[in-house]
Amino acid sequence: MSHPAPTPGEKLKAAAHTKLLVYFKDGNARTLYGRSNASTYVPLDPRELEIKRLKKYAESVHAKINVAILYDVHTGQEVARMKNGQWL
Repeated sequence: MSHPAPTPGEKLKAAAHTKLLVYFKDGNARTLYGRSNASTYVPLDPRELEIKRLKKYAESVHAKINVAILYDVHTGQEVARMKNGQWL
């Protein structure tokens, strides 16, 4: 008996070190998981690369965000929080 193959989204969640919970001003919410893959090199610290990328995304849409919270997936601890366009 075989199990169904995992979807690409499940693989991404399993490999992620961080996740970003975004609560938008229009009432919607979204969870984004970090990607540490790079096309031409292996990052020295994949967690830091994920944090950098997720923060960059949040800063690019900060006008639409009410609150964004960055978490470490493995420990469950909050890494950073954005409110009113500023990281706290």
